[in-house]
Amino acid sequence: MPSGFIRIPSCNRNVLPVVVLCFLLCEVAAPSDRSAFNVDRVVQEIQLLRHTDRERARNKANRAVAEAKANAYPPPAEQRLRLLYADILIEQNRFSEVDSLLAFEPHDAQTRVRLLAAIAYWEEKAQDREVIAARILATALAPADSIDDPCWKAEVFVHYAQLLVSTGERGAENPLAAAKEEANNCPDKFWMAYRYLVEGNLYGANHRYEQELTSSQTASRLAASYNFVQLTSVANGNLALAYFHLGDFDHALSLLKKAENWYSNENLDLAIDIGHRARVHHWRNEDGEAITDYKRAVEILRRLKLELNPWYLRYVDELTTVLIDTGQLEAADTYDQIALKGAEPDYEKWSISTARLNAASILRSRRRYQASFDELGKLAASLGQARDQDAETTWRLHSELAQTLVAMGRRREANAEFKTAVATAGKVRNAIDDDWNRMTFSVYVATLIALYVDFEVSDGRGAEALQLVETFRAERLAEKLHFTKAPAPAQFQRIAGARQSVILSYWITKKRSYLWATTAREIKVFPLQNLEKLDRDIANHNIEIANSRDLLTAPQLPASLYQKLVAPAESMIPPGSNVIIVPDGPLAALNFETLIPPARPARFWLNSVSVTVDPSLAVLQASQVAPHSQQQFLLVGATIPTGGLKPLPDREIQDIQKLFPTIHTLTLEGANATPQRFLASKPGEFSLLHISAHAFANRESPLDSYIALTPDQTHADGRLYAHDLKDLNLNTDLVTLSVCEGAGGKSLPGEGLIGLTWALLSTGARSVVAGLWKVSDTATAEFMQKFYFNLSRQEDAARALHDAKLEMAKKQSSPYYWAAFQLYTR
Repeated sequence: MPSGFIRIPSCNRNVLPVVVLCFLLCEVAAPSDRSAFNVDRVVQEIQLLRHTDRERARNKANRAVAEAKANAYPPPAEQRLRLLYADILIEQNRFSEVDSLLAFEPHDAQTRVRLLAAIAYWEEKAQDREVIAARILATALAPADSIDDPCWKAEVFVHYAQLLVSTGERGAENPLAAAKEEANNCPDKFWMAYRYLVEGNLYGANHRYEQELTSSQTASRLAASYNFVQLTSVANGNLALAYFHLGDFDHALSLLKKAENWYSNENLDLAIDIGHRARVHHWRNEDGEAITDYKRAVEILRRLKLELNPWYLRYVDELTTVLIDTGQLEAADTYDQIALKGAEPDYEKWSISTARLNAASILRSRRRYQASFDELGKLAASLGQARDQDAETTWRLHSELAQTLVAMGRRREANAEFKTAVATAGKVRNAIDDDWNRMTFSVYVATLIALYVDFEVSDGRGAEALQLVETFRAERLAEKLHFTKAPAPAQFQRIAGARQSVILSYWITKKRSYLWATTAREIKVFPLQNLEKLDRDIANHNIEIANSRDLLTAPQLPASLYQKLVAPAESMIPPGSNVIIVPDGPLAALNFETLIPPARPARFWLNSVSVTVDPSLAVLQASQVAPHSQQQFLLVGATIPTGGLKPLPDREIQDIQKLFPTIHTLTLEGANATPQRFLASKPGEFSLLHISAHAFANRESPLDSYIALTPDQTHADGRLYAHDLKDLNLNTDLVTLSVCEGAGGKSLPGEGLIGLTWALLSTGARSVVAGLWKVSDTATAEFMQKFYFNLSRQEDAARALHDAKLEMAKKQSSPYYWAAFQLYTR
């Protein structure tokens, strides 16, 4: 996960006459007495075109400068036009035409300040000398208050902030605040949009990824609304990068797939966005696509002769990393040498650090362990205090040290390095407040955790590896439920004993996957094999179910999944067991009851065990909490949905009411079944909560999954969102979502299936019944009637649900009709 990185274009290194800069940094003579020509109107016209019609603005500025010269405009007027024209040319990377425009003696103090700013812009864009540019701008800003031009001041403040961010200097917040004040008074809203873009880069550089996302969204929205075409493209790329930093790869990739449509020709910004896309592919384990995109980005930068640009070196570094991961060491070494030779120590410190990490990784891959260790030691020493500022480099450094020490047989030292790496990543995560952003960030940590888990298992510490996994898993859910202490392995065994269950905990990664089976007596770890096609197999299995296939007549796929996922621990799961599944990754979309053990005749695992699902052992209580002494039931259903959705029949609600005649019941139906009435009913005071309605899972933004209730004044669309539910304080024994796809919208590494069920569990609900897929209204009503009939006979929710499934399975062998609903518990 790269740290924030701002776009600084580069070019051929033309040099302005040194005498001009030397003159500007000295005092100038007092302005002459010649009256100034008013060019405000012409400047304003050009400024308004500058970012919406770049060619017209350039041509208009060119004509204005020529006219000023031909008609002997007063020097202040001519020089102001020349400076504006120079700014436009620099902005458009037309550097060869700039020298003559800036080679003049400023007529007065204001022009001197403006010329200093233009030269700083030149140094930044044309020379890639950001440090020098920042110093010149700092000099220019000192007397800037004397200039009554909010647009110019907004531009200079934004550029200065950008330079501070790109050079790693502190203090960018002050010029950004000043830029906002000036931009408010400027009719050209480009600088306000650009100001938010730079603010997003500042937040990204400081690992404040939520704020980066907010600022990038604002920049993108403003740029699009004012038709700033080029800035819109850059802002979209930065917005994708913000999503990427938060681990939301789906959002990032959906934006970056459009990158080629944002630009009319190959340029620096296109190369940057293709490189961003490569990075997303890499983190999605799509290394072939990542290598293709990285090579294309690097090639575009070569064709543009931008080998000295920081982005070129960055993408060379990242391409090297992917090549190492895929075992292409010769190619990796070639690219790493390019990065090491091309980086300038004073300016590309990040690139040099990454290249040296890659060099150490190549040495380790070639079994030159001592050489790798020595290189990492030198890098650690050179980073010094900077390690606190670059979390990504720091945790990768410690992770690489750990892997090298493992190879050298120094396992105790390796363990310490792994712990340091995990702690460093944890500091970044803990600085994120938003639930969704904190959860998606776990994607990065998952790769690090996977290495540590492999280390623990290989050292024979299977129980400790399980503790590591379960501490990482559902971390945000545990925090919301106030479980802050890392559980010990003995606690897992107590949970299994108290619940009279066998707990199956899974860890699925690209390279190695594991299953832990926990009983009251022991914890065993089993490596899982042949899972390369697991995602596809589960998807195909669910397609078969959705098509109402009788899997017992063609059991090959569900039998294969059973062999891969359950059979390794089969000896620890006697018939009739209560099984708690703690899934990982694609397993969140699998109902294990639909798997088929090897036997004749073929029977579903449902016939042998009772299954519940838990997001993490860290939030699973050792003893089940006694149900409420006074039962109260809240029923919500028979809604009047909007948006063309058909009303659901009220039979389900009526049937449930009849089964619980002695329990106090509040029913919200029809016009009363609104989000507002539901939230006002104090749902946390009810022991049982049942919602029968349409629902929709949002796979891109799972906390925007919603239940469609009756519209009201505050919810015109009638939608009760997951993010509305997660802020409740429920003390509910059981919540039943008799809705389609209520279980969740998206599975995240470490956090599990996110959506309506996650939101309800995070509020304190003890158990949730929810569906993995869509089921017909008729089948759902029948299933719920059987489930609640069993529940009314004092069966616990797990047994009531299991018995309802068995009864339905006798009538309908296809799992489509009985396997959608699962019990999620904690």
